[in-house]
Amino acid sequence: MSTEASTPLPIGVSFFDTMIEKGYYYVDKTLFIKDLLNKQAAVTLCTRPRRFGKTLNQTMLKCFFENTAELGGKDTRSLFKGLKIESAGEKYMEYQGKYPVIFLSFKEAKKNTFEESYEQLKRNIADEFKRHKYAAEKITDKNRRETFEKITYGEGSVDDYSTSIKSLSEHLEAYYGKKAIILIDEYDAVLESACEYGFYEKILDFILSLLGSALKDNPHLEFSVITGRLRICKIGTVQLNNLWHNSILSNFYQEHFYSENNSYQEYHNDNNIIRKLVDKADSEAKAELETLIAGGSISKQTYEDITYDEVEKNMNHLWNFLFFTGYLKKVGERSEGVKSFLDLSIPNLELQYIYETKIQEWFDENTSQRDLKTLFDAILGGNAELVQTELSKILAESISYHDSAENFYHGFMAGVLSRLKGYRVKSNRESGTGRSDLVLYGTSIRDKAVIFEFKIAKKAKEMPTESEAALLQIEKNNYVAYWDDMGYTDILKYGIAFYRKDCEVRKLPK
Repeated sequence: MSTEASTPLPIGVSFFDTMIEKGYYYVDKTLFIKDLLNKQAAVTLCTRPRRFGKTLNQTMLKCFFENTAELGGKDTRSLFKGLKIESAGEKYMEYQGKYPVIFLSFKEAKKNTFEESYEQLKRNIADEFKRHKYAAEKITDKNRRETFEKITYGEGSVDDYSTSIKSLSEHLEAYYGKKAIILIDEYDAVLESACEYGFYEKILDFILSLLGSALKDNPHLEFSVITGRLRICKIGTVQLNNLWHNSILSNFYQEHFYSENNSYQEYHNDNNIIRKLVDKADSEAKAELETLIAGGSISKQTYEDITYDEVEKNMNHLWNFLFFTGYLKKVGERSEGVKSFLDLSIPNLELQYIYETKIQEWFDENTSQRDLKTLFDAILGGNAELVQTELSKILAESISYHDSAENFYHGFMAGVLSRLKGYRVKSNRESGTGRSDLVLYGTSIRDKAVIFEFKIAKKAKEMPTESEAALLQIEKNNYVAYWDDMGYTDILKYGIAFYRKDCEVRKLPK
C-alpha cells in the first residue's frame, strides 16, 4: 500500500478487514498464509510480545480462509487484492473463502477472579456459537442440539464448555463438508492475570481441557493457529504432541510479525512485571537494571519453556519473561554448549520511561517505610558527617535511573527530604544571583531553612573538592538572600558531592 503522508496510521486498529477497508497504512504480512499452507502443521503456536501484530495476523487468517456464505456473504477476497498472497498465485488463493473458521480471543477474559474469567470465556464461546448458529440446522440428535443451544445462551455445564470448540468444529464440518480451522488469539492472557490473582491452577485446568479436546486428535480439525506470549508447556494429562511452537527466537515466520522497530500500535500498559522485578532485585539485579537504564545491555541464559507460575521463582525467569513479553529486546546472542544466551537491552524510550517510573515508585515506597529520624536530626543539627553516613546507606540500596547523573541525585534528595514532617522542599528556588538545587524549610520562619547544592564527581577522589566547590557556589551566589528576606534566621548550608552510590557532605559554618 501507499506510504504517502496522507495514509493514516492504524493506531489501536487490530482487525485486518478494518485496516484494509479504511485504507490504513498496512505492512503486508499476507505471505504468512503461504508459509502456513506450506508448513502443514496441525497446530501452530506463535508466541510474541503484545503489539507485535498477533491479532492482526489472526484476523487476516480468518478473512482469508473463512467461508462467509452463511455469515452475510461478505466478499473477503477483495481484501487481498494487490497483496503479496495474491501475487503468490492461484495455488494459494484457491484456499480463500473455503473453510469454516472458529475464532476466539481470550484477551477479554483477563480478570481478577476465576468466576469473572470463566464467565467471560463462556460469553466468548457463546458468541462464536451464535455466529455459527446456522450449523444447528443439521444436528439431528436431540440431546446434542439442546447442548448446542445451552452453550449458545450461556447455560451449559463446565463439561459442555470444556469440549465446546471440538463440538462446534464437528457441527461445522457436518454443515460444510469441510474440516474447521480454529484460530485462538491471546490464549494465555487469562493465565497471566490468574497467576497474579491466585487462581492459576483452577483456570489452567479449564483452558487445557478446552484446548486439549479441540486440538488433540480432533478429526474435525483442518489446522489451528494459536497466539500468546508464553509457550504451552506444563499441560498435565493433556499432551499436545502435534503442536509446533514458533517463538520470537525462531527464524521461521519472523518476517510475518511486527517488532519494536516496525510496530505502529500503542505500547502495552500493564507494567506490573517491571515493578515485580524491582521488588525482587538483589544487588546484582539492581546493578543490571542500572546498566540497562544507562543504555547498556546484559547477558542472560534463555529459557523458552517458562510458564506463568514459574516467572517469579528466580531472577533468570523474570528476565526471560521481560524478553518474551517485549520489555527487553535482543541485541546479541551466543551459545555455550547446549546453553543459549541473549544480550538484552531496553527497546525504546517509552519503555525506558516506564522502567524509570516504576523504579521511582519503588524508591518512594521504600523511603516512606524507612526510619529517617537519624538522618533528619543530623541535617537539622548540622552534623555533616552523620548526614554523609546516612545518605550513603540509602544510596547503596537505590537503583539509579537517570538521563543525567545530576537529575537522578536531585530527585533522590527531593524524595528523601519530602519525608520530614513540618518542613517543605523547594527545588531550584531563585535566590540571590542564582538558583540553589534544593531548600528544606520549616513552615514557620522560626524553624530552620537548609540550603543544598549538589555536584557530581567524575572520580571518587574528587568528592572532597566538589563538595567544597558546592559550598563556594552557595556563598558566591548568595543563595541565603531570599531566606534572609523571608525572615529565617537559622539557615544551614550543605554542599554534597556524589559519586555513584557514595557521597561527601560538607557544611558551611553559620
